[in-house]
Amino acid sequence: MIPFSSERKAMGVVAKFGPYHWRLYIKGASEILTQRYIVVSRESTRDSMDKYGHSEIEMAAITELEEKNIQRTIIFYANQMLRTIALCYRDFTQWPPADLDTVEEIPYSYLAQDLTLIGITGIGDPLRPGVRDAVARCLKAGVTVKMCTGDNVLTVRSIATQCGIYTPGGIIME
Repeated sequence: MIPFSSERKAMGVVAKFGPYHWRLYIKGASEILTQRYIVVSRESTRDSMDKYGHSEIEMAAITELEEKNIQRTIIFYANQMLRTIALCYRDFTQWPPADLDTVEEIPYSYLAQDLTLIGITGIGDPLRPGVRDAVARCLKAGVTVKMCTGDNVLTVRSIATQCGIYTPGGIIME
């Protein structure tokens, strides 16, 4: 298990699928994880499966078009007040990995590279009832309301706009 860390904005788990197949699954902030992955095209014929039922996978670096499509997906979800989560994996033939001498703490920076992107999902976290009214009452009373979060800046703007914290001309900082 790799516990969630607000510093890396991700968490993970390693699962064993056979005597020579371990898979690391990572989920986390899409704007961070999508900087560290590769795109795959899957050949899913029965002839291309190994003895464990896994398809042979041809891996290739992402193209500029694929990178733009992924960024558009993140922006689309974030503008709808959704937190975007990327799901990725990386396969290993042994655990711990052969080129590491330790079974102790394996550096996350080593693990979170050459990841295969499974997908990006948007998770809704709707405003609680009464938030808009509470913000309006604070503003009317002369209280300056600020929001502090580790979310994607576009998600933050969308949420802050919906609850009345952010208005045109306001400032959002990362």
